[in-house]
Amino acid sequence: MRGRRNTVRRVAALGLLTLAAGGCGSSQIVDRIALVQTAGYDRAEGHIVTSLQVGEYTDKDKTKIKLLESDSTNSFDMMPQLNLETNKPIEYGQMKMMLFGRSYAEHGIGDVLKILSRDVKVQSRCLLAVSETTALEAMRATSNTDDTLFLMNMIWQNTKTANLKGQNLQQILYGYHGTGSDIFLPYITINKQHRAQLGGVALFKDDRVVAVAREAEVLYLKLLSERSREGSLLVKLRASGGSQPYLLLRVLSSHPKFKLVSAGPVPSIRIRVAMTVMIKSISETVKIENEAEAKRLERVIKRYVETGMSDFIAKCQGLRVDPIGFGDFVRTHRRGWDSVAFYEAYPSMKTEVRVSVKLLQSGIID
Repeated sequence: MRGRRNTVRRVAALGLLTLAAGGCGSSQIVDRIALVQTAGYDRAEGHIVTSLQVGEYTDKDKTKIKLLESDSTNSFDMMPQLNLETNKPIEYGQMKMMLFGRSYAEHGIGDVLKILSRDVKVQSRCLLAVSETTALEAMRATSNTDDTLFLMNMIWQNTKTANLKGQNLQQILYGYHGTGSDIFLPYITINKQHRAQLGGVALFKDDRVVAVAREAEVLYLKLLSERSREGSLLVKLRASGGSQPYLLLRVLSSHPKFKLVSAGPVPSIRIRVAMTVMIKSISETVKIENEAEAKRLERVIKRYVETGMSDFIAKCQGLRVDPIGFGDFVRTHRRGWDSVAFYEAYPSMKTEVRVSVKLLQSGIID
């Protein structure tokens, strides 16, 4: 009987330790380690600056953010270098966010992606992003929030309720190692109040940032590459004197559908996007008093979105980047698809964008 009780006690103790290490248990275990939540990579004067955002847990169950910073000649020894600065062992198995300064990202994030591909300790839910400033500055801008996961939560919020297309680490690594699309990451900026905010999407060629999609382009990327249920779009209408009239739309649902018209040598793709929208806000000079006026407004929205999407696709073609994944689409519809030949022809690829808009209600007039 005594042996059985000792066995039960050991099993219970092991269970408590496991819960604590996973971030759900007693702070008596958690406060013995430096629990990394966000990591950053920057490049400065030929060397690599690495940084960590660590949560320090107090007796009152509050979190204090601590920033660690270290210089190195490479991207591979972040943890050993930063471990020299702490009186607690660094534990990064719960890391949820990795941030690249734009200067670092312009030189290439491939080394870090290769590390993440091999490291089983990093969870697939880890998010990646690019900062317009250094990664360290962006992390400092969140220090007064007492939230070591502020950037991660901001990105998830914009994915679920706004215009950002969501990606997890596995999807990013698939885009990096694959041949039918290019990766893109959320782009963090610092506003006039010195707060971090989402400023767009960083577009990559191979592993290097080459441009940033901003404002409506972020939504167009989402609408063209997945079924969506959330988003917002500001439509500027033709001015008839005075101030600029506008519509602020909420996207309730959208569904893209591609058709391969011709596989080559110069591909041709027909794109259909069906959208259901409602008006969140509208200029008082714009009147919607009957069904005919509502239909006219649907046509205005349709032309606006078609033009915006076509311009965004043309921009990507000019940059030779494929965040939408046209290559993946053509590969599934053409036997013997050749990625080299496809992307040589990609800047000349023909696309026809057609949008159907269903307006559910007129919304609120300002």
